[in-house]
Amino acid sequence: MNLDRHSLWLGLWGCAALLFASFSGAQSPSPFPNKTIRILVPYTPGGTTDIMARSIGQKLTDYWGQPVIVDNRPGASGWLGLSALAKMPPHGYSLVLTISNAIYAKSLYSKRPFDIDTEFDPVSMLTRSTIGLAVPANFPAHTLDAFIAYARKNPDKLGYGSFGQGTKAHIFGESLNLAAKIKIDP
Repeated sequence: MNLDRHSLWLGLWGCAALLFASFSGAQSPSPFPNKTIRILVPYTPGGTTDIMARSIGQKLTDYWGQPVIVDNRPGASGWLGLSALAKMPPHGYSLVLTISNAIYAKSLYSKRPFDIDTEFDPVSMLTRSTIGLAVPANFPAHTLDAFIAYARKNPDKLGYGSFGQGTKAHIFGESLNLAAKIKIDP
C-alpha cells in the first residue's frame, strides 16, 4: 500500500465477513430450499454487513426462487444476533452474516451464550479488510517506532477508534498496547 510520509500505517488482515448457519443434524424431506431463508445481521441496518447481506440475499432469491430476507438484530457487538441464531432450529434456513469477532470470542470471554465451534457451521468467508493505524499529518510521530516512543512519553493521552468491545479493531488496539507496552484507550 502506498501512503505518503505523513501517514503512520500498520496493516492487519481482519474484520472478515463470515457466514454461519445452524445445520447440525438437519435433514429435509424435500429439496432445499423449499421455504423462506433468513439471514440474520447482528448489526444495524445500512452498514456494510447489512448491505452485503441484502445483496447476497437478492442473488440467492434469484438463484433459488425462494425469498431470502435480512433480519437485523443489532446489539452487544453482534452477540444478540449470534445468540438468536443459536436458539433457532438447526434446519439450515437461518444464517448469520457477521464479522470476525465471532471467531475469537472464546479467547476473550469465559462465559458465552453459545459455542460457535459446536453450534454453528461455517458456510463461507466472504470478505477481508485491512485495519490500519494512521495519524494526522501534523502529529509529531511519522513511523511506528516514533509513535510508540510518543505513546510511552504521553501515557493515557492517545486513543483509538474501534467498532466496539471484542471487535477486530478493539483487539488490534489492545494487541498494540500489549506488544509495545503502551497505553492507548479505545
